[in-house]
Amino acid sequence: MTGQQAEARVIKYFATVHNAWVGYFEKGISGRQPFDIIVITNDFTYCIDVKECSKDYFPFDRVEENQELSFEFIDSLGNDSVDVGFILTHKEVAYMLSYKDYITLKKRGKKSVKVTEQTLLGELVY
Repeated sequence: MTGQQAEARVIKYFATVHNAWVGYFEKGISGRQPFDIIVITNDFTYCIDVKECSKDYFPFDRVEENQELSFEFIDSLGNDSVDVGFILTHKEVAYMLSYKDYITLKKRGKKSVKVTEQTLLGELVY
């Protein structure tokens, strides 16, 4: 699955399974945007960057500086109803890695995570 296919399936997953409003940030000429999608429901709001992982690990060097800066800013606002992080897709299944977990692991010197050990969201096959 390509990155764009993963993004489309994650959008469909949240819209269908969670009846969410999902906004997609188009990639500009440079391909750099703060994150890929924003998901809003009655229960939660997520600011998410989708990362397709062909193997069962996610190397932290795939996180772009602009993504980390935007997540850091949103997290610093202290709004408990907004979560930020990454949806990691692997074999058409979605997993969540929160920004807070990512930062904690990074501070501990970790350079990657095993995708299938993250919070399971569900299958993306439609």
